[in-house]
Amino acid sequence: MLVTSILALAAAYFPARRAAQLEPVIALSSRS
Repeated sequence: MLVTSILALAAAYFPARRAAQLEPVIALSSRS
């Protein structure tokens, strides 16, 4: 049960971090 909750947390956490890193790049490219 603990392992599945950790896996679910990681699956939700890493795409959110990746999107947060890409957001400024998308904003800059759309502005220029």
